[in-house]
Amino acid sequence: MSGDGHDPEAHEYQNGAVGDLAATAALLAGQHPDRACFGASGYLEWLYQDNPCGIAIQQSVDRRGERTAHFALIPQQWARGDDVRAFCAGVNAVTRAGSGRVHFIALLRRAMRQMLEERGVVAGFGVTNESSTELTVTRTGIGHLGSLPILVRPCLPEGRGIASHRVTEAWLAGDELDALVASIVPASDGGWTQAWSAEILRWRLSNPAADYRVHVHRDAIAVTTRTVHRHVPVTVVLKLFARTPHPDPRAASHLASAACRQDRSPAAVYVGFNDRVPFRGMRVPRRMAPSPLNLLFFRADQAKAVVGLESAPPAVEDVTLACFELLDFDAL
Repeated sequence: MSGDGHDPEAHEYQNGAVGDLAATAALLAGQHPDRACFGASGYLEWLYQDNPCGIAIQQSVDRRGERTAHFALIPQQWARGDDVRAFCAGVNAVTRAGSGRVHFIALLRRAMRQMLEERGVVAGFGVTNESSTELTVTRTGIGHLGSLPILVRPCLPEGRGIASHRVTEAWLAGDELDALVASIVPASDGGWTQAWSAEILRWRLSNPAADYRVHVHRDAIAVTTRTVHRHVPVTVVLKLFARTPHPDPRAASHLASAACRQDRSPAAVYVGFNDRVPFRGMRVPRRMAPSPLNLLFFRADQAKAVVGLESAPPAVEDVTLACFELLDFDAL
């Protein structure tokens, strides 16, 4: 195998058909046995094909009839004030153990080129662990924005009067979600946030491999899920939406405590940041995090040279993100 990722015995695929997703799911499940979603029926179809923003860009490599590498970019819409642009998020970068990592960089570059050419994205991001961050940054020119903060707060006797809803097919089909999305304030001018229409949020919450709850405070909304860490239930706050330009600074705390009581968990965990609905808690030291999440970001005008394009969509001069949370990508 040469340094550019060429392998004479390998076959490369772009945007595989529905049946081809089985090979990708098998690779992901085998390399990430801790993530049950890859074994869930319909998960990749939902993630790659049902997204209202468009189908995913997929790049895969098979060798001797076996899938050995895969990477995908998911189209998204992000907004800063009234400016709405096409972004993308990198997901499911995987290489079969023992087959080397050179394929990952080749697939990443090809997927970025395809996304720039076909979808006109102006920027994109990915979340990587420690082992992938240095390789990605040094071999692609993608920028590193730093590690996402991980915050923990105990369940406290607060948050009474919060309305909580378990996300079911019936609830998603009703009118309440539309009313809640209509109550969310527009994006601020201070930085980029994902643009959540009712259609996009309905799709995101229909994840067949997840169990979500939506909690409603007069000033804010939270999306949560429940997980188990070392046999202890933990509430995970995935997303916070503001319903007023200046929410009560205690809104996130009230929502987290209400969610913990629903889950019968002693504490809530939050990963990320939100300029309008800040989450206050004890920061988990980087050395104690199970897998530090590093946020990577690229602009189209910077990426064009890396992927071999002469032109790119109009530049986004300021890449400041006002909000980035677990629901903004495929973590849970």
